[in-house]
Amino acid sequence: MCGRYNLFQPINEVAARFGAVRYPSDVLPRYNIAPTQTLPIVVREAGTSNIALELSRWGLVPSWAKDVNIGSKMINARAETVAIKPAYRNLIRRRRCIIPCDGFYEWQTKEHGWDGKGPKVPMLIHHPDSQLFGLAGIYDKWRTPEGTWLQTYSIITVESNRDMSVLHDRMPAILGREAERFWLDNTVDDVPLLQSLLVTYDGPLDIYPVSTEINKPSFDDVSALLPVPRMSIPTLF
Repeated sequence: MCGRYNLFQPINEVAARFGAVRYPSDVLPRYNIAPTQTLPIVVREAGTSNIALELSRWGLVPSWAKDVNIGSKMINARAETVAIKPAYRNLIRRRRCIIPCDGFYEWQTKEHGWDGKGPKVPMLIHHPDSQLFGLAGIYDKWRTPEGTWLQTYSIITVESNRDMSVLHDRMPAILGREAERFWLDNTVDDVPLLQSLLVTYDGPLDIYPVSTEINKPSFDDVSALLPVPRMSIPTLF
C-alpha cells in the first residue's frame, strides 16, 4: 500500500516536470503527507491538451457517496481490481491523474520481519538521483452538503518489486515517462491498455530508515528525510 509520501520540490519545478501550464502558486514543501490532506495532482483539463496541477484531497470520495469520511478508507486502489470495483471502474476511463512525489514511506509488517515490539520503523523510498516520481491515480468530485465541490484521489498500487518486498507486498504504481502521457490522455478509454501501464517499477530505489516521528500525521519537518542507524531495524537488511 501507500500510506504516506512527500513532495518538497518547488511547485514551479514540479509543474515544469509534468508540463503543467496551470498550478497553484502557494504550495509549501511537505515531508510527511498523510491521508485526508490536500495536495496537488496532475490532470489533463477536459476538452483540451492542457496539463494542470490541481489541489485535491487524498482519499477518494465517490461522487455518489453520502459521507466524506469514506475517503479515509479509499486512499489506495489495487491495479488488479480498479477496472471492476464500483467506486473506480468509471474513473479509470475518464478521471485519471498522476500524483507527483519525491518519495514515499512504508513500514515493515510482521509478515515481512517486524517482531511486533515497539513502534514500527518507517522507511523512506526515493529515486537515487532525487528525481520526482509520477504515481498513477484516479480522482473524483464530490458535492458537499454546503453545495461546493471537493476533488479527491486514490493512489493505485501494484505488487512490490524485490527491493520493496522486504517491507510490504504492495507499492505505488510508478509510471514511466511514456506511460504518463497515455495515462493523462483523456481521449484514451481502452481499459486493458490502461491497466497494462500499471506495472511494478523495476528501476533503482534508495531505501533507508527514518525517524519514528513520521508515525505522527502532524509531524512535517525536513528532518523526516534524515536516515537513522540501520541497527534500529536488525531484521531488515
